[in-house]
Amino acid sequence: MDETAWLADPARFEAGHVKLDGDRIYLVAVHPTVTSVRVSTPAGAETVSTVTPPARPDGPRYAAFDVPDGSGVIDMALLDAAGHQVGGRDLAKSRTGKG
Repeated sequence: MDETAWLADPARFEAGHVKLDGDRIYLVAVHPTVTSVRVSTPAGAETVSTVTPPARPDGPRYAAFDVPDGSGVIDMALLDAAGHQVGGRDLAKSRTGKG
């Protein structure tokens, strides 16, 4: 797969979720420079570190988190190593996963 478009845009990401026991469990794939994601809902906020697969330590990074299923706002901010926001959006508004 050609990753050129992904590597050119640190704000680009994909997100998907499943519903489980009253929660939405999200998995997000992000740019290699995104070291954490900050997730804010009406229930609170948390920062989740991203990880790389052992076989691709310089490749895409991934994070998983859960939010209450009824959340009308799920703001996700993509953060670089310095804690600066490089992208993000409200996951509750768009289910396509395009960042």
